[in-house]
Amino acid sequence: MADLNVIILASKSLSPGNDEWEWSLTKNKQFSVKSMYGFLLKKNRDYIPRIDPFPYEVVWRAHIPMNVKFFFWSFVWERLLTVDNLIARGIDMPNSCVLCNNHGESMKHLFFQCPTSLLVWNSLLSHLGRMDEIMDNNGAGDFMCKWPSLNNRGLSAAIWDIIPYTVIWILWRTRNTIVFDNGVFALDEVVRRIKCTLWNWFDIIGKKVDVKENKGIAVLFDDWEEVVRDNW
Repeated sequence: MADLNVIILASKSLSPGNDEWEWSLTKNKQFSVKSMYGFLLKKNRDYIPRIDPFPYEVVWRAHIPMNVKFFFWSFVWERLLTVDNLIARGIDMPNSCVLCNNHGESMKHLFFQCPTSLLVWNSLLSHLGRMDEIMDNNGAGDFMCKWPSLNNRGLSAAIWDIIPYTVIWILWRTRNTIVFDNGVFALDEVVRRIKCTLWNWFDIIGKKVDVKENKGIAVLFDDWEEVVRDNW
């Protein structure tokens, strides 16, 4: 032990006076929680999960109306008032998806797994042969961030960029119509509303870019598969 003390004290200089504590991780030698936290992060970096930045761009930089952006802010945070979220808040109610009546309602089920919702997605996108890729996600934010790109330009690119927003927006409004207004699900009507909404939202992009290319909305109904295509 004596030899150990000699080794430890060899690099230390002693001076007369009272002993004092010093914190070596700050310039002023005073302890701070921030410096300790930073030290622990560096020391244990292999054990700390990577924190991904929140994907705010998919909401606030999207070319969609402002009220829809606020909706999607709740969507990517998975805070929409689906039945499972209401139950988690203490509301006693039966949990059933009003679109299929065969499963409990959650955001993942309602938008990505419900057989009725999948009819909508397939009606719009099955011709691309990429449905498995599109529906493979770990939740709302992951879905928006992983929305695949297509090799297209102009009107086709503009449509593709906002398809996920229009489909999810109209699915949610359709769900609410069924819940609150005794509405019914009609596939053709839902798809029609999605295409009309999509066309109207093009005006949000602004006058600098004529994404409509002097075409009328009929192109979305008559030539959908030709317009929404992958040119690889």
